[in-house]
Amino acid sequence: MSRSKTEWTGYDKAVVKDVCYNCDSPVSKRSASYIDFQYHRIPQEKILTECFGKAAFYFATLGTGHGRLIEIAVRREYKGRGMGRKVLMRLLSRLKAKGIYRLTFRTPIAEPAQDFWVHMGARIVGLKDDDYVMELNFK
Repeated sequence: MSRSKTEWTGYDKAVVKDVCYNCDSPVSKRSASYIDFQYHRIPQEKILTECFGKAAFYFATLGTGHGRLIEIAVRREYKGRGMGRKVLMRLLSRLKAKGIYRLTFRTPIAEPAQDFWVHMGARIVGLKDDDYVMELNFK
């Protein structure tokens, strides 16, 4: 995929499914159908979602005073190249434009992405089932 031709697009069910199934995360594989269900259930003005070509995507919802991240996923061949950071920065930029400076999310305790989230400044604020409840405050 040529970087010059890769652009941000809105929700694309096929891209979300493909990235979820090719990102080496068993959690993401389960997320694809959940995301599609949420996309058609939640009012559109409460959804923030974009795909970056066929390489990555994010899906989040707007809560009261915070963004709620449902999923960030990056295809395995793009991992370790800053793609996850790029996708997260894009989401944070959109949240800032709405006056929101807090992102909340859950991530499985054993998920390898923990290092990424800690590196990005997220902190664990609780436990729910087998997940960490995490928060990222930014300005």
